[in-house]
Amino acid sequence: MLLVLLLLPLSVNPRTTAAGESEYASLASVRKQVMNNNVELAIAALDVEIADLNLRIANAEQLRRADPIKVKLAEMELARAQQTVHVLRQELMLQTEEAYYQLVKTTRLIELAGRTKDYIDAQLKLASVQYDEGLATKEDLACIELAHVEIEHQLRNLDQERELARIKLLTLMGLPHDYALIPEDTNFEFVELAVEADFLTLLIQNNPELKHLALELELARLRQSLSHPDYTPELNRELNSLDYERQKLIYERKVGQLYLAALGLEYQIRQLEASYRQQQRQVELAKSRLNAVKLRYQEGLELPGAVTEAEIELHKVEEQLLSTVFSHNVAKAKLAHLIGLSQGGAE
Repeated sequence: MLLVLLLLPLSVNPRTTAAGESEYASLASVRKQVMNNNVELAIAALDVEIADLNLRIANAEQLRRADPIKVKLAEMELARAQQTVHVLRQELMLQTEEAYYQLVKTTRLIELAGRTKDYIDAQLKLASVQYDEGLATKEDLACIELAHVEIEHQLRNLDQERELARIKLLTLMGLPHDYALIPEDTNFEFVELAVEADFLTLLIQNNPELKHLALELELARLRQSLSHPDYTPELNRELNSLDYERQKLIYERKVGQLYLAALGLEYQIRQLEASYRQQQRQVELAKSRLNAVKLRYQEGLELPGAVTEAEIELHKVEEQLLSTVFSHNVAKAKLAHLIGLSQGGAE
């Protein structure tokens, strides 16, 4: 049984322009570069090699003197190092996905706002001419001028958001901030979450934090089982027993916390899915209203400001719909990483 978290397939390789000044990069290629260039991940990989050597040494020493606790500790250190690598990879992939989504989203929003600005500019010119000719009121002209100022302000804010997302992504990739990176995957589809397994089972099987706590619990259990009354002091046996109970409570508490977090993310995803369906309908209604207002305007039954207001309303609901798509993708990515399942990251 698997939890299927589907996003648009991302399989296109990065390519550069003829001038070599800009790089078109898919999400998959960006993930790969982040994994290859991160210093912390490289250090963690070396820690795995060191822990593996220590475990081999501990196993070799068993030939001279049996010490199952020492071997178990070495196994735990190796597992801890491996889990550290896994956690770092998951965190980096999530940060990369969020930054990439933000860069694509703001780019798409800029394109949408740009089209709206072009329409408002044309309306402003027309309203100015009509006002000079006495065919539009001063209020009509002021309404369109206000819309023009607001859309320009929005475009400036979006430009800043896109630049911040670009710089964050380049930092993760280990590239200079003046590097011209262009996202290649821009059309992310809205795919609803499909669950085919219990979150609790997936967390216990895959979550790196739980897997590490399970190792500590196993070590505490081993210490308790080796505390034989014939050769282990009573106080030590009591201490080992208390430590086992403590580790068991810690593990159970963390299972509950992470399970609630997973359910919270699922609820958030379902809410976004409901919002998406509602916003789709709102976009359809806004388009119909705009067409109707345009027809009435052509027949002399509406003022220019009414057309501008309908256009701005369509822009707002389209913007909300686009934002919901990317918020949904980010929430699904967070859930995937929480339960320890990758969404196509580099191996």
